Amino acid sequence: KTGPPEPVDPVNRTLFIYIGADNNGLYPCDEHNISDIVAGATSDNIVDVRIIIFHDRSFGNPQLLQVMAGKDGRGEKKVLRTYRSQKNSANPAVFVDAVYDMMLWGPAENYGLIMWSHGT
Repeated sequence: KTGPPEPVDPVNRTLFIYIGADNNGLYPCDEHNISDIVAGATSDNIVDVRIIIFHDRSFGNPQLLQVMAGKDGRGEKKVLRTYRSQKNSANPAVFVDAVYDMMLWGPAENYGLIMWSHGT
């Protein structure tokens, strides 16, 4: 496993958003939702909170992203990891691996989870 290049300080809460959008009809909704999350991640809103997103997208390999307030106080997105191959985000083993990666890159005292995909 590839973890962060240096230890990451824990925060009070890490919000993990698991986006399984590698299927018909979800692009560009996933991209729009991530843009909305970034827009809301201002220094006024992000205090002692880390947002980590696993994004299994319609094109390219999945990515692990962090959304944070930038130095100018506005939200920004940073790619933490690009996975080497396509993943089936509906596979429980992929979810477990993504949670493991989130905990490496986003240690916290508390965690929240949002699962984003088709509902069946």
